[in-house]
Amino acid sequence: MNAGTRGFKYRTITILVFCCYVFWDFFGIDMTLTGGEERIPFHRIFIFLTLVLLLANFKIVAEVLTKSKLFLCLIFYALLSVAWSADPKATLMIFIFLLSSLLIAVITALAFYDRHNNFIAWLFTLTFLMVLASIFVALKYPKLGINSSDFAKVRWIGITNHPNKLGGLVLISIWCSVNLFFSEGGFLRKAISSVAIAAAMYAVVMADSMTSIVASFVVVVSMLYFRFLGRASASFKLVLFVVIGLGFMIITTFYMNSEEIVNKSLASGGRDTTFTGRSALWERGVQSFFDSPLIGHGFDNLDGLTQKYGIKMSHLHNGYIEVLAKGGGVAIVLLFLIILKNFRCLMFIKNVNPGLFAFLSTGFLGILVHNLAESSYLRGLNGLNLTFMLISSFLVVSVNRIDMIGKNR
Repeated sequence: MNAGTRGFKYRTITILVFCCYVFWDFFGIDMTLTGGEERIPFHRIFIFLTLVLLLANFKIVAEVLTKSKLFLCLIFYALLSVAWSADPKATLMIFIFLLSSLLIAVITALAFYDRHNNFIAWLFTLTFLMVLASIFVALKYPKLGINSSDFAKVRWIGITNHPNKLGGLVLISIWCSVNLFFSEGGFLRKAISSVAIAAAMYAVVMADSMTSIVASFVVVVSMLYFRFLGRASASFKLVLFVVIGLGFMIITTFYMNSEEIVNKSLASGGRDTTFTGRSALWERGVQSFFDSPLIGHGFDNLDGLTQKYGIKMSHLHNGYIEVLAKGGGVAIVLLFLIILKNFRCLMFIKNVNPGLFAFLSTGFLGILVHNLAESSYLRGLNGLNLTFMLISSFLVVSVNRIDMIGKNR
């Protein structure tokens, strides 16, 4: 495979288009002001630019796509579900969004796979500015940046249109910030990264997006592990895990049982064992899978299931259950194969490019955790779904580049 950056065209335009995808998903002031009415179709511009970039770099993009068969199969399976979905038009739109997202992810990976720190700097700048703007809007214009009517408690939305959307923005911001902090650079870079992490954590706490808080914590902890414990001896890791395990056993034996720990932990975040009502959605989602276990109900907004169960099913707050409900066993198997392939590719590049490994693995783990209580997989123009596609594309390009270098030696 000759997918290198030497013959790549329009790198700067590529990153600008990619940032447009991210911005347009998380920016939501227009929807807040109009009450969720149809938006200005700005997305048509950057989808068109994606097509232009595809044509300009068609050969190398096609080579990468041949190595991304699982993702292509999953996306075209979503298109096939037009035949049985309750809203074929919505399904077709989601297919277009998914395909354009995969294309810009592949194109961006080709442009920056050997200069990922440059990519981090671009995405960090965008998300940091959006987080700062969210804090400013919430503090200066609370009627616009704070939602005090739709939830049990006051929650920030900033320049987005939902607290959990602000949480998703924070997750990407923290992912970029911690990787920028540990990349090569002086005191100023580390200081700015630290400020960005602090600002993002402040915003997500005020948004009360517990899933994003946990996922961001996973990103930070995994980065610290890779940087400081990843190369530690096996005996040291074993002793550390044994000490942690013994400590947990002592707490559960003499102070609190595991059920009390769970209840108190959830209560501290204003949650309960229903995960703020999510468990009812998960139950209906699993139930809908058994209604159509092989092919699911189609990749639309699941309005048919909403009418059937009398509960809004358009967002099941679990990416795995949502894929199960929409695409059945076929889709969930393809998704898990993609995840397993990503794990295998991460292990392949771990020793060859530790910096890229840390960047991709921290984001990958964060998204896996985030989808346990939120949904982003295969949701059209979704920033976290785009990030998942980007990480997968980075891995495909990097592994094939390493293979090519090895064969030429």
